[in-house]
Amino acid sequence: MGRPEFEGVSGRVMQHASVRLSGARRMASVRSNGRRSSGTSTRTVVKTTFSFVRTKGGKVRSSGVQKAKDAAQYYGHRPDKDGVRQYREGFNAEREDLSKHEVAKFIEEEARKPESVYAYRMIMSPGAPMNEQQVKDWARSTLERHGVSQYVAFAHAGEHAHTDHAHVHVMFMRQEKLERDDFKALRVVGDDESDKQLKAEQELDRQKVQENTRERLSQIELGG
Repeated sequence: MGRPEFEGVSGRVMQHASVRLSGARRMASVRSNGRRSSGTSTRTVVKTTFSFVRTKGGKVRSSGVQKAKDAAQYYGHRPDKDGVRQYREGFNAEREDLSKHEVAKFIEEEARKPESVYAYRMIMSPGAPMNEQQVKDWARSTLERHGVSQYVAFAHAGEHAHTDHAHVHVMFMRQEKLERDDFKALRVVGDDESDKQLKAEQELDRQKVQENTRERLSQIELGG
């Protein structure tokens, strides 16, 4: 599967909402101009970068906040496959209709919280065909399992996609820097959630087939 291209953005998570799997070993911080890319042992692809929204003195870094807002604008206005630009509403754990104003407000409010130091912008791709709603559900469940509850995201899939590979741009802020094991754990859970979604859809299809079969048999018995 081709990987979604890397682009800029910004976002946040609460201090207590660390991304971990039970038993995962925390590794030393590896600096590479704020960029990281996941490995290729899973279908799920995770790419990320970060910027700082707080100075060493503890003040809000206005340039970092503006960078996040600019990135959100960019994600929300990517053209579709036909080159048409129209705003994609953002989504979070509870809503699917976040306006540009609400996204900007979220970024500003999150940056003011003292635990917000790193502003992460992350691309998550399930490595499987999904429409817009499916990739939203997948991203929500994957993030939830990692305790990521405060975020804003944009889905790029289905008729509004600009690429054939479904993916989501997620923005969140947190106090601690994410490490390599965090991303590995996120990829593993992403695969698991993708498998769950596929099985659930297959079960629904099976039930529909059974229901249609019962209806046809009933019609035959009634002489229909």
